Amino acid sequence: MTPEHTIRIYEELAHQFDRQGETHIRDRLLILAADAAYSAGKLDDAERLRSRLLELNPHHMLKPFASLAEALQSTDVRSYIEGLRRTYPREQAEQMLSGDWQPAGQPQPTPQPAPQPTTPWPASTVSPPIPFQMPPPIVPTTSSEPAMPVPMNPSSPSRASASKPAEISWLATALLWLVLNVSSLLLIYTFARPFLKN
Repeated sequence: MTPEHTIRIYEELAHQFDRQGETHIRDRLLILAADAAYSAGKLDDAERLRSRLLELNPHHMLKPFASLAEALQSTDVRSYIEGLRRTYPREQAEQMLSGDWQPAGQPQPTPQPAPQPTTPWPASTVSPPIPFQMPPPIVPTTSSEPAMPVPMNPSSPSRASASKPAEISWLATALLWLVLNVSSLLLIYTFARPFLKN
């Protein structure tokens, strides 16, 4: 492949990316076209491409240099162009221009299967909704079983002490009877006292 063909590939590909608005890729390809022209000894074409690049991007890194030959004296410019050569080799640029190039890491989209129509359920198989029912109220019932005896506390008095309330009741009755009799005697004595003095 002749140098003229390589220059044309880079220049036409740069023009294609310029139409697509990919200005950063356009600038890289114009530098590669100028570099290919300079390497082939076509200094006029190299300067033409450098001027074209600066017209499109006045703030490019080649702006401080008066010519491409002067720019190639800079270590930074040479390192940048060497990296562009590895990123956009001539074979890849030719494939990109012809539309046969697919970027690495970007698989071809696979067609998605069309969604299958869903079949509605037959009306006969659909169960009617179950109405909500309140649970019946819980009515307490009286048990006919005898109550369980309460266990006695070991520390409570023995069964013999159960007769004490009866004894206390008898004593209280006797005291009440005695008090009533004494009161009656005192009342009689009070009324009878004046007569006893006479």
